Amino acid sequence: MKPSRPRPKRRSAEASADALDALDALGGFLTCPVIKQTYYTVESAVLLGWGNAPIAAQAEHAVHGYSNRDDPA
Repeated sequence: MKPSRPRPKRRSAEASADALDALDALGGFLTCPVIKQTYYTVESAVLLGWGNAPIAAQAEHAVHGYSNRDDPA
């Protein structure tokens, strides 16, 4: 009979959310800055035909982020 391995501890939903927030701050799993994630979100929404005022606001935010010479993305 094989010795049993200890079961890994389950993370709470709150701890998991904190870990995701930390990953997002670093750029998420794709390791790209948040401003680039915003750009990709907008581009995807527009390609899917979901263009609306909030998407336009996100697009403007992304453009301003990429235009910031003090903090290039």
